[in-house]
Amino acid sequence: MITILSAYTEEIDDVKAAISSLLKQLRPDKNLLKYSVALVHCYFEFVESGVVEELHKRLGIPTVGTTTTALGVSGVIGDMMLSVTVFTSDDIRFSSGVSDAVHSGEIAKPVTDLYKEVTEGFDVKPALLFAFFPLLKGEGEGGDVFVAELDKASGGDVPLFGTLPVTNASGERMSVVICGGKAYESSMALLAFYGDVRPEFYTVAVTEQSLQAKRAKITGAKLNVIETINEMPVDKYLESIGLPPASVPYNMPLLLHEEGGSRVFRTGLKVHDDGSLSITGLVPENAEISFCSINDRDVVESTGTLLERIMESKAAKSRGILLYVCCSRFWILGPRWREESGRAASVIGTRVPWLFVYSGGEVFPSILKNGKVSNHLQNFSVIVCVL
Repeated sequence: MITILSAYTEEIDDVKAAISSLLKQLRPDKNLLKYSVALVHCYFEFVESGVVEELHKRLGIPTVGTTTTALGVSGVIGDMMLSVTVFTSDDIRFSSGVSDAVHSGEIAKPVTDLYKEVTEGFDVKPALLFAFFPLLKGEGEGGDVFVAELDKASGGDVPLFGTLPVTNASGERMSVVICGGKAYESSMALLAFYGDVRPEFYTVAVTEQSLQAKRAKITGAKLNVIETINEMPVDKYLESIGLPPASVPYNMPLLLHEEGGSRVFRTGLKVHDDGSLSITGLVPENAEISFCSINDRDVVESTGTLLERIMESKAAKSRGILLYVCCSRFWILGPRWREESGRAASVIGTRVPWLFVYSGGEVFPSILKNGKVSNHLQNFSVIVCVL
């Protein structure tokens, strides 16, 4: 069994006051069990001010996480804040680590080495992996390259759940992975769970009405570039269904329907001069595609409906709820961004611990009909782990 503790602070500059408040909320001397680890998510200035590093030192347990544009925990929602979510247990063990710097085209070795590090000394596979990938913009690669390499290293069927960093400040250096109190621009971190962990996973991107978009066959693709749809260049296909090609990048969720039955949401990056479209991840073989719409109502309603279903099913009873939510939803809402996290807060209330974090990309494990795990990176979505 895992017990979840949470704390937050909005104090950036006074490190002593921030740490005092966090420790007072967590009371680690009384509440930590035999094995413990902490997730840390925050506005980037908490890294620069030294709060993240001092927190790691004072907690005395492993810490992993990312920077984010905004987040929420029970009792508060904010953008310039830091949250700590502690997992502690007498029978579930944890192992964490951070990779060497990762460069586009050179991902396999750092990923494999890190997986070996977090599994060393254990005679079984992890029951669950939390993954925090850096932002890379290599030609022809998306964040799901990390997923593919982790699947190879583990032999598959280990659920991956996690996020990429994001910031609402200018400069990619502010979008960092956190591990051991330090910030990493180009390294990935892993947190492995060992024992009788029984997580439940849920995801949604848009309302059901928006999913009724016409599906078409991807007939030509290379890496993360869709070349043809229904034997037509992508720009010509888009025009044939009444969509201006320039409207697709960033503004419209792309739903890929994989041959095995799982669905993956992607973001368009660029329509090229040859009519092809690059997206934020590898294109599966024999996949179909539909172009969906999403607006502020969809964002709030889809999140609320998903959480209502989870709470009504009692899946979360006496457990904790972790949500990673695509930053595109934050930007769609604009000045009303608190409405989505506020809806989550109103549905969950104070019945169980919860964490809501905006994400630069959502790492999610689809459980297929045959029981196999299909890990992938998706966009525009909300992903939930009930733990």
